[in-house]
Amino acid sequence: MRLRYLSSSENPDSQIWIFGIPYDGTSSHRPGARFAPDAVRISSEGIESYSPYQSLDLNGLRFYDYGNIEVPHANPEMMVDEVHGFITGLLMQGKRFLAIGGEHSISYPIIRACSEQYKNLFVIYFDAHCDMRDSYGGSIYSHASVAKRILEVIPSIRFMSFGIRSGDTHEFTFARNLPHFYPFTLNEVKNVLETIPKEAPVYVTIDLDVIDPGFFPGTGAPEPCGIKPGDLLDAVLSFRSLNIVGIDVVELCPPADSSGVSATLAAFFIRELLLLFIKEQVE
Repeated sequence: MRLRYLSSSENPDSQIWIFGIPYDGTSSHRPGARFAPDAVRISSEGIESYSPYQSLDLNGLRFYDYGNIEVPHANPEMMVDEVHGFITGLLMQGKRFLAIGGEHSISYPIIRACSEQYKNLFVIYFDAHCDMRDSYGGSIYSHASVAKRILEVIPSIRFMSFGIRSGDTHEFTFARNLPHFYPFTLNEVKNVLETIPKEAPVYVTIDLDVIDPGFFPGTGAPEPCGIKPGDLLDAVLSFRSLNIVGIDVVELCPPADSSGVSATLAAFFIRELLLLFIKEQVE
């Protein structure tokens, strides 16, 4: 798999776009997620384009790597505006996409734009953390507030969260009253996905800290007792029946893992997620 800047083999007219959002302006523990898009591109050079799990090859998918979006690092409000505007432009062209974060705060402006384009949007949310604080660190657009912001633009019945195992008392009290809150494991993913109407638009956001730090140490806020990579892969493969309009993969923090294993695992999952689009865009 190769995710290269403006490669001659990639065409901007492709209906599937990839881009990085190198932003970690509200990181509160270990900064460095802004380096993730480039680290994934480097690590992807060592990943085969063929997936034996799906019996599909990325050579059968027409996609375009735009490169990285330039976003202001010190101004969350401007980041939200820039990303929202970029995504709105893509959606107006009928594009589907995979965004590489960056911290999880980037997901809110993306999902807001998608909710404006697709009125019955469902969101599948994987994370170790609730992310349901009203604000954190002085910003309502913090990585710790992203789920709360998302729930302001889509109804809670269409928000499905899995794997969460960290948050304060107020966050868990709020989350446990949501219709689709499935903490600690991914055991309910397949059953819950069966409740989504077949043609409904679906957005998937995967915070990689959902994976146990024993397998994935390279994240800004590692949380013990997490998900095994194989269990996350099983969940991703179950998405094939969904009408996915957008995906993001966030919270890889390359400086936190000098071995590069975390970046390689991120690149692996991005391959599998990209292949979910192949049913629509075959060479």
